[in-house]
Amino acid sequence: MEVLGRRGIPVGCRGGGCGVCKVHITAGEYEARKMSKSCVSDEELAQGIVLACRAFPRGEVSLTVVGKMVKTVCAGAPCGSD
Repeated sequence: MEVLGRRGIPVGCRGGGCGVCKVHITAGEYEARKMSKSCVSDEELAQGIVLACRAFPRGEVSLTVVGKMVKTVCAGAPCGSD
């Protein structure tokens, strides 16, 4: 999202250690790389909750920011629009 100039997901350390960019991926395929267990538990990971800086989409994904910023982030258009 940073590369695209989009806002919506807070940015922290960019290395999977601070937990600032925690999101819940609700649809789509992604690869999750190593992240701090103190930020994301095994239970959360199983539910699709990851750190955005350590999740790499394999196509289109839908997600919701977890924590301070509570909104859905969609590429291109407001979520729910056709």
